[in-house]
Amino acid sequence: RNGAIANGTSITWWPYYAPQPYVQQLQLDIQKQIGSQATVEIAYVGSRGTHLLFPRDMNQVPVQLLGPNKGDPQLLRPYPQYSQIHENYTDGFSTYNALELKANRRFANGITFLANYTFSKSIDNSSYDTTTGIGDEYQIASNPNLNKGLSQFDQTHRVVVSYVYDLPFGKGRRWLDRGGVLNAILGGWKDSGSFIAHSGTPFNI
Repeated sequence: RNGAIANGTSITWWPYYAPQPYVQQLQLDIQKQIGSQATVEIAYVGSRGTHLLFPRDMNQVPVQLLGPNKGDPQLLRPYPQYSQIHENYTDGFSTYNALELKANRRFANGITFLANYTFSKSIDNSSYDTTTGIGDEYQIASNPNLNKGLSQFDQTHRVVVSYVYDLPFGKGRRWLDRGGVLNAILGGWKDSGSFIAHSGTPFNI
């Protein structure tokens, strides 16, 4: 085949002997009951990803040739007849560690609630912003570890609180238990809600 047909184009290839990606997960938690309805829990959650898939451009201009007055960048590429050569190799990694605190009250006396707080950190060399595509490959293909840092989705703090409350009106309730139409209109209502707050994700300058 005439190689000149592909001049100036980008190509993508998969190594034949790429390692198999895998993830290891660990969780340890302790729970204690308080009274007859409530429990509290503290937990450690961790995971580690190894040989994760992340592309790199194997046709980048070598670092030592970067800079002004070096000539045409395209001619400085290892394979100047192509623009980019994307290699889908599995040398990405990730680590996640978290402390989780949880309080839960079972439904009793018309109310239940669940509160959860997570303090965590996620580090990798192979995540990117899925909405913009920023950081979707290694900055320097010959040294993937230079990409090591906080994951694009890292959130140090996260709080979630939810509840359900039986309003005390109508049949069998504290107020307005008068039967008839009034009971049918006012009875059986519940109030529920949730609150979520979390710290922001990293950003690139």
